[in-house]
Amino acid sequence: PKSKLEMTVLDLAGGMLLVNGEFKLKKGGSITGPGTIVATKKIKIEKDSTIGVGISFIAGDIDIKERVMTAVGSVNNICFSQKNIHIHKESHIEGSLLSLRDIDLKENTTFIGVVYGADKVHIHKESSIIGSVIAHEINHVHENTMVTYDEAIAAQICTQVFILRPAAAPIALLGQGYTVSRSILAIHSTIVNEVRQDDLALALAESDLRITVKNRSTGHTLLTLSTPAFDSTAGMSYLNFALPNTHTVRAGNVLEITGETASAYIGVQLVHHIVSAEEISSGQIHLPDLIVYQIPVETELLNNYPNPFNPETWIPYRLAKAANVTLAIYDVQGTIVRRIEVGHQPAAAYVSRNKAIYFDGRNNNGERVSSGVYFYRLEAGDYSATRKMVIVK
Repeated sequence: PKSKLEMTVLDLAGGMLLVNGEFKLKKGGSITGPGTIVATKKIKIEKDSTIGVGISFIAGDIDIKERVMTAVGSVNNICFSQKNIHIHKESHIEGSLLSLRDIDLKENTTFIGVVYGADKVHIHKESSIIGSVIAHEINHVHENTMVTYDEAIAAQICTQVFILRPAAAPIALLGQGYTVSRSILAIHSTIVNEVRQDDLALALAESDLRITVKNRSTGHTLLTLSTPAFDSTAGMSYLNFALPNTHTVRAGNVLEITGETASAYIGVQLVHHIVSAEEISSGQIHLPDLIVYQIPVETELLNNYPNPFNPETWIPYRLAKAANVTLAIYDVQGTIVRRIEVGHQPAAAYVSRNKAIYFDGRNNNGERVSSGVYFYRLEAGDYSATRKMVIVK
């Protein structure tokens, strides 16, 4: 019955959530399913959130913010809007987008499935659409945008329609005969050294880095290689190699790149990369940086910052070994006001704002908590610790 419902974690478990107003999934949240969310006004998914398989959204407006990811294989997911659907930049969405008005796909968006806009579909630069685009008018198609037709995907979503009006800016328009896959791809990345302890940095410079590339979409291991990590004890080096032709890589596949060294105190940050249609066409994949970092000697919960705070704070911690991480926040009476399931995390230091746990000053119901003293407790495997923080308004 609320006019606005805000949540961070939601498991629909095969059911349906009805909101008489607006539903909002907060930053970094997750929805698992299958199931359906119906909102009479609006569904808003904040940035860096994840959406599971078999999820349907039905609302007046649907607004999906930056870097939202649907699970691989979510071709049966549906977004239906009586008005408009907005997909913001750097998101990866699978399924069907159905709007009675307009659909707006921002920069660097990857979409796999059917896009149906009763009025207009706006496609912004450097986006990749694999599947079908259907609309009365398709405009704002910018340079470096790739629209492809994938027969296998079209069969999964029960349509063979591909319509694109020709009055548009330069575009790589590829018809039914185009193959959105390639057996040999060149991979490029930069290895960045963040190890600062002298003896570890020296050991890293004298050792090899073992790189493994897996296709998470198919389960195949594409390549395993050893390469010198660094020519010196600090800085960066460049990684260039070609995937063999034993397995085909398709646009929309998710590549997982892992690395390891001989030292138990040096880790390599896990990288996931969604292969775009443009990369398939060019045969070149440019990965994010591979970060080589120092693994903490012991697990530790650190002081939140800022503290006191209003209304948000970050809670840093260090993990000496991989663990499932949970943060619970209590008031002075010992009542839990917020529980944040961080999930499984590799051994690393989670200190900076883009890695520490974010707390927005709201309880599990999305309501602002009152001023006062609170306690936060971190649980990671067999480790637990509690610290104090203060909210001042």
